[in-house]
Amino acid sequence: CHALNAGVSGNTSTQMLERIEEDIAPYRPDLTIITCGGNDSCPGRNISEACFRDNLLKMHERLSRFGEVLFQTYYACDLEKFDQPGYAVAFPRYMQIIRDCAAQVQAPLIDHYTRWDRLRKYSMPHYRLLMRDSMHLNRYGNMVMGLDLLRRFGFELSADKMDYCREGLMTQCILDLLEKQALPVG
Repeated sequence: CHALNAGVSGNTSTQMLERIEEDIAPYRPDLTIITCGGNDSCPGRNISEACFRDNLLKMHERLSRFGEVLFQTYYACDLEKFDQPGYAVAFPRYMQIIRDCAAQVQAPLIDHYTRWDRLRKYSMPHYRLLMRDSMHLNRYGNMVMGLDLLRRFGFELSADKMDYCREGLMTQCILDLLEKQALPVG
């Protein structure tokens, strides 16, 4: 099993779409995970919801010729700390577009946003311990996302990594409990 990260920090879905043939196609991946929307939803980028939706569907079409395509939402960002007008309103809508596109093409979806938004609403102090700033995770937040991905793909954390991942595992348990309680997400 090999993994390649073709992500470029700051890219929009338009830029990702432009890079498929050069950065992804040569590898002919069995599985591609599409994670975008944070930069597209920034009002200053002027990427409309319609354009974002169209870009996601085009990416799915182009990448599915190689193998499975999985859509992934961002984790819930700290909307209360967004500094650009309209960003906090747009961001959740763009995450919904990802869900809608996955459903439309019947692609698998990992909905980190819904999972993390429960924690954000339930315990802002705990949630903020996982964030580097309003838009980015720190190492513990990334650890939780990694643990969720491991579980999604059926991998188990090796025993020698359990102690190192203790904080991430504890947070993953909290997210699981909040999900089981089916706390509403806004």
